[in-house]
Amino acid sequence: MSTRTDIEETALRMVEKHGPNAEEIALGAMQKSMRRDDLVAASAWLAISSAIHELVTDRPRGKPH
Repeated sequence: MSTRTDIEETALRMVEKHGPNAEEIALGAMQKSMRRDDLVAASAWLAISSAIHELVTDRPRGKPH
């Protein structure tokens, strides 16, 4: 199983590469893993998707006051 650091690094790279579509792409990879009955990979992709969500929603928006 991947470490938390691996998951965070993968999430960051996906956000850098895919921007606002990164979470959707990770969820798609999770679904493909589920269809192949690869629960380990599906679990990893779910964790990556969650990390992407945190990255995207924790980013400051606009200029600070």
